[in-house]
Amino acid sequence: MKATAFWYLVPDNALPAIIMVLVVGAIIGLVSGRAALGVILSIVLLPVIAPLLDSMMATLPPWLSMVIVVAVVFTIGRGLLACVVGQRAADHLTADLVRFIISTCFVIPFRILGWVLRWGGSQRNSAKTDVHYRNHEQVKRAPIKRNSHADPAKR
Repeated sequence: MKATAFWYLVPDNALPAIIMVLVVGAIIGLVSGRAALGVILSIVLLPVIAPLLDSMMATLPPWLSMVIVVAVVFTIGRGLLACVVGQRAADHLTADLVRFIISTCFVIPFRILGWVLRWGGSQRNSAKTDVHYRNHEQVKRAPIKRNSHADPAKR
């Protein structure tokens, strides 16, 4: 993730101070000129791009705008994770998350189908507990006889 996505989280009052820190860092040599120029241009273009993004998001259907918002949140989260644990670890976590989401999307319909079939089968069997089917004919089960010697009252 590029650092330009983090500028949406920075308050507007702090932008001039960040520009000054970047200029001083470029003069001293802590920040490369290309990186400083990219960050400064993204800060300057943010007020120009914001109304365009706002009007574009307003014309999209709600479900598509939610997908875009979720993608932006995941992108920002991945960038924060890359800052904390490193780029390669963030790449591995992102790959595992995508694999989990895709496998879940493929597995859930079959699990729902299994639950429906299992629920329907248990309802059918519980309604016919006293009837046994053999070769498509109903046969009544014989009642269970209890041992008379097991119960001392029946001796």
